[in-house]
Amino acid sequence: MKKNIIYFACVLFLFANDDTLQCNLIFESRKEEIAAELRKLEEQQQALQVLQNATANILKEREDKVAQKETQIKQREETLAKKEKEAEEIVSKKEEELKKKYAQKEKEIENLVKKNEEILQEIKGARKSKIVEAYSKMKDSKAASIIQTLPNDEAVQILSRMDTKIVSKIMEKMDPQKAGEITLLLQENKANANKTKEEENNEESDK
Repeated sequence: MKKNIIYFACVLFLFANDDTLQCNLIFESRKEEIAAELRKLEEQQQALQVLQNATANILKEREDKVAQKETQIKQREETLAKKEKEAEEIVSKKEEELKKKYAQKEKEIENLVKKNEEILQEIKGARKSKIVEAYSKMKDSKAASIIQTLPNDEAVQILSRMDTKIVSKIMEKMDPQKAGEITLLLQENKANANKTKEEENNEESDK
């Protein structure tokens, strides 16, 4: 029995050694093939790494270009906004200048019109003064004969500027009806003048 066990163990040992030997032979025969596969894998890994690096570089370049474009667009927008603001300020300034010039010209025109009106009134006043002076130097009858041919408003304007004594003498020489009409107008004219003067005095007092 003991001999059988020893024999069986020896057989197993021999079989085991034979498998190991066979495995070694298989490994040796495929060693070059495995090495080639490993080299191929390494090359593929290197190629993949190169591709990844190249892709990363391309993406980075694109991102840099996009960022550069965005910066340029932002700068252009800022420049345009600045120019628009400057243009608005220039337009606003020009409008203010034009408004001031217009207001100044308008005031100058008003002053000129007022001055011309004053000059015209002075001319009319001087003319009336001369006419009044001329009538005042005439004889009562001659002055009366001329004045009564004038329209009532013109006659009132002349007589209202003459001395009261002279007016009375002229009125005595005029047609009674004409003299009566002119007298009424002279009284109205005097009342209106007094009223206007009173209103002006009230306005001055209010100020």
